[in-house]
Amino acid sequence: MRLRWLALGILLVAYLAAALTPGVLPDAARWPLGASLLYMPLANLTLALVHRRIPVSDVSLLIQVLSDLLVLAFIWYWAGGLESPIAILLVLHILMTGSALGPRHCYLAAAWIGSLVAILAVLEALGAIPHHHLGTTAGCSARSLGFVGSWLAFLAVQLVAAAYLTANISQRARTVRERLQEAAAAATAQQQLLERALDTTGSGLRLVNADLKTTWASTLWQRWLSTESRVRRPDALRQVFETGRVKVREFTRKDPGNGARALRQTFRLTAAPIVGADGKVRQAAELVQDVTNEKRTQAEMVRTGKLVAVGELAAVVAHEINNPLGILNAKAQLLIQTQLPTMSPKVAAEVQKIYELSERVAGIAQGLLSACRPARGARKRVDMRAPLRRVLSMMEAERTRKGVQVQDDLESPLWVLANSSELEQVFLNLVLNAFHAIPDGGALRLSSPAAREQGRLAILVEDNGQGIPPEHLERVWEPFFSTKAESHGTGLGLSVCMTIVQSHGGDIEIESEVGRGTTARVELPEYDAREEGADRDTPHPRS
Repeated sequence: MRLRWLALGILLVAYLAAALTPGVLPDAARWPLGASLLYMPLANLTLALVHRRIPVSDVSLLIQVLSDLLVLAFIWYWAGGLESPIAILLVLHILMTGSALGPRHCYLAAAWIGSLVAILAVLEALGAIPHHHLGTTAGCSARSLGFVGSWLAFLAVQLVAAAYLTANISQRARTVRERLQEAAAAATAQQQLLERALDTTGSGLRLVNADLKTTWASTLWQRWLSTESRVRRPDALRQVFETGRVKVREFTRKDPGNGARALRQTFRLTAAPIVGADGKVRQAAELVQDVTNEKRTQAEMVRTGKLVAVGELAAVVAHEINNPLGILNAKAQLLIQTQLPTMSPKVAAEVQKIYELSERVAGIAQGLLSACRPARGARKRVDMRAPLRRVLSMMEAERTRKGVQVQDDLESPLWVLANSSELEQVFLNLVLNAFHAIPDGGALRLSSPAAREQGRLAILVEDNGQGIPPEHLERVWEPFFSTKAESHGTGLGLSVCMTIVQSHGGDIEIESEVGRGTTARVELPEYDAREEGADRDTPHPRS
């Protein structure tokens, strides 16, 4: 299109020069030439509009070329024919054709324009059509068949030579362009393959030049670290260029894709030098890997190791506690059996309490041993409300001292197959945590969701206490982790609770919001009425 505007400009300048010079352009040729020149810009504008909607093809380009050559042959005839210098534009148009189309089309255009000019020149020579000569001299040469033949032969040589040279140059250019496109496509494919490989391995990569400017970065690197200002600190990279040594560091940030519930991600960033042929560090590569799961696995291994240690410790503690507790329990039972008639009611009640509490402490010790070394204990049909209400009854004095208001909304029985002592241990830890979270008084609500999903029952223990910070919420299940003072706990409670509940085929969840309180959800499979040989554990009266 640009070459066509160039040809139009040349024709327009030649037409104006001839029209303004007296005696150069015949009067009869002025209007035909003017109309031809008007056609070309209109044709250019029309084609520009059409090609915005319709893709350019070789067929459409060939039609344009042949129509342009037809108009040029018309202009050549009215501008003096053999005497006109416009013949040079015919050769120029062949060059234009070769740059846009292939060799075959280029030779076709040369044959087309050569045939048109030859027909017009022969008709002029035979006097079939008038000759519009330039200047004041008569165009006798146009009437000479010899001159016409030699001129047409010379023009044919020019057209063939132009077509040949243009076709060869164009073909070579096309070949080079195709090779470049193939090389670019191969490079793009290799880059995409590299990026897919990096994405598959969970790694991001970028290259940095000596000016600490990024020359290339993978998609995963950009997604993770494009907005992370800390990883772009130049000190580590500058040391890589200065020392030629690999630098490795880790950092943690929140995942921005999860909004308010963003999880913390841990990344390992490795910066390594790329040495050039001269032995100098010319570039550096930064490899970033998401090691969040790796860190969690390591933490889980630490947790498992702690549980093993707790299990071994629990075995020793259970053995050391059970022996004196057994003696204390036997003595209390002996007093009840032999001295009960001689005791006052108050003394008898205290001795009975000693007996019951020693039984409870022994059960808790055995429950801790079972939790750290999971083993299926004696389980029977239990109403989940019973162990929870026993815990509240035992902690009545603590509840009164702290001024905690307990709201018991557990109306319907919640029958499950469980070890009542182990459930009591679970609820004891949850209630103790709630009491510690509301030291200045507050409310504790016990409830159960109305909807029972897939044969599972749940109890919610809700308090309106201080709540748990989000950064601690994920760690509450870790052994020995605690947000309380050392005098209020060892950090084993929730870890033991999870082990006990999971051993019953259930789940335990904690939801908390700072300043608004915490909700613990204990969920167990509902007891199947078709099971046989189960005894009831009657709920303790509400306190």
